[in-house]
Amino acid sequence: MSYLPKRRNIRNPYHDYGQPCSYFITIDIRLGQCLFGKAKSETEIELNPLGQVAKNQWQSIPIHFPHVLLGKLIVMPNHIHGIIHIGPQTEPDEPIQNANIKLPFIVDHSSNAISNQFGPLEKGSLAVIMGQYKASVTRWANNNRFGGLFDWHDRFYDRIIIDKDALMAAEKYIEQNPEKWWAKYGNKQW
Repeated sequence: MSYLPKRRNIRNPYHDYGQPCSYFITIDIRLGQCLFGKAKSETEIELNPLGQVAKNQWQSIPIHFPHVLLGKLIVMPNHIHGIIHIGPQTEPDEPIQNANIKLPFIVDHSSNAISNQFGPLEKGSLAVIMGQYKASVTRWANNNRFGGLFDWHDRFYDRIIIDKDALMAAEKYIEQNPEKWWAKYGNKQW
């Protein structure tokens, strides 16, 4: 019998994360370690090689998942914020950029269907995309002297973008994140 506390599921139980939708994503480094770089000013984050890899790997997500388009991204010293648009699944040689679709992909809340509570993750779903992204950055860190030092927080956080106002709010938050960091921490080194 396990005496470990039961972890609360942070995903929306009424949302199908394998369907076309847009998300505001936050992924933290475990223990809040500032391993991606440092703030140089209220407008500039200086990325170190690991931070640059985190940025480059994020930008390469559509290469591995052609049904994905990316929005704004900011790599902060100890976390990232990004917008990801997951579109309809396409054939590998038919990237989403060629599809005639509008962004963002808006959630249809009328279905209220609970899906994938106990089954395997759906290919191309948000969890699969984020898992592969985190694994690629971790692999690089382990191969380049960050091993044992770098580790992601177990989970990532998502906010479902339901309309253009929510998209604009997420974009504004990403744009203002360096300024908020600077106001709170300045160039403090950990």
